[in-house]
Amino acid sequence: MGNKYTISEGEKHFFDLTGYLLIQQALTSEEISKWNEAIGQYADKIRSRSKTRGIASKSEMLRSQSAQLELTGMFETTPHHELFRTRAKPYADLY
Repeated sequence: MGNKYTISEGEKHFFDLTGYLLIQQALTSEEISKWNEAIGQYADKIRSRSKTRGIASKSEMLRSQSAQLELTGMFETTPHHELFRTRAKPYADLY
C-alpha cells in the first residue's frame, strides 16, 4: 500500500533548507481554531531559541539576525496532546 501523501523535490529541498514544510489546506477552519486555542493556553511557554544553537551556529550563511520562537511539549500529555498527535502522524513519514 503506497503513501497517499507525496512531496516534490522542490518541497524536499525547501525542507532541507528551512526544517519545515508548508502543507496547504492540511487543517480545516475548525481545527485551526482548536490549535490556536491550544497554543494560546501555552503562550507563556514560548521561548526564543538560542541563535548559537545547532547548525546555524557553525555557518555564517545560515545565521539569522533573530532567534526562532519555539513551543515544545505539545505532543506530551497535555489537555490538547491528541489534537497535535493525530494531525502530525500522516505527515511524519513523508521524508
